[in-house]
Amino acid sequence: QVRIEGSVQRLSEEESERYFHSRPRSSQIGAAVSHQSTVIPDREYLRKRQAELEEQYKETAVPKPAYW
Repeated sequence: QVRIEGSVQRLSEEESERYFHSRPRSSQIGAAVSHQSTVIPDREYLRKRQAELEEQYKETAVPKPAYW
């Protein structure tokens, strides 16, 4: 367990976009596949969705999810 104390500040949309695209492509796909804190039916769902997005964004940038 980790505890962090201090103030936080939300990044601007531009900074958030820049940081999202600085991450490895696999991390971008992973972020798009699963919404944090939502129930996922099973591991196969994640694999299938990941494959779909990898194919969909094979030639283009992965868009930053609105919830990210």
